[in-house]
Amino acid sequence: RGVPDVSAQLFPVFLPSSAFPAVGLPDLPLGAVYRRATHALNASAFRIGGRLLYRKVRASAPDLPGLAPWPFGNTKGVTTPVLLAYSPHVLPRPADWPPQAHVTGYWHLNPPQGWVPPEALLQFMNSGPPPIYFGVGSVRTRHMSGLLQDSVQAILSTGQRAVLSLPPDARGRTPESPSLFHAVN
Repeated sequence: RGVPDVSAQLFPVFLPSSAFPAVGLPDLPLGAVYRRATHALNASAFRIGGRLLYRKVRASAPDLPGLAPWPFGNTKGVTTPVLLAYSPHVLPRPADWPPQAHVTGYWHLNPPQGWVPPEALLQFMNSGPPPIYFGVGSVRTRHMSGLLQDSVQAILSTGQRAVLSLPPDARGRTPESPSLFHAVN
């Protein structure tokens, strides 16, 4: 339909690379061909799953348009700009990505109008050097306890202060320390 588009991603999904495997797959010592194959597998799963889901949606709303061609199949022909919302310090941009792939840094939302941080958070923020933030977001794993212990131990052993945003059931699994502030989720 000639409508410009852009792909906004919080982590690299549809950009194959020999620098690292696709998200969620291990980096086995099999080299560049293996890493690129993991990206192909990942993209195929998304493409096929998306088509199946759209077919189901379209069955209940047949007036919807047909699905556009997959924009990420051939990196030499891809024209869809890809904006990647993470820090290049966390994952540098691989040299083998197409020129329309841009690692932009994190995207920050402004706080809602009139929002004021809780007094306890302000006191923590003002009581020492700027803290780092650690949160698990939507991550759920049976290894959560170990993940939290290792992460908090790393924070404390490096002399950092941190604001922790953890699921309510995980808060009791972290040590009490003046260097840690538990944000309320």
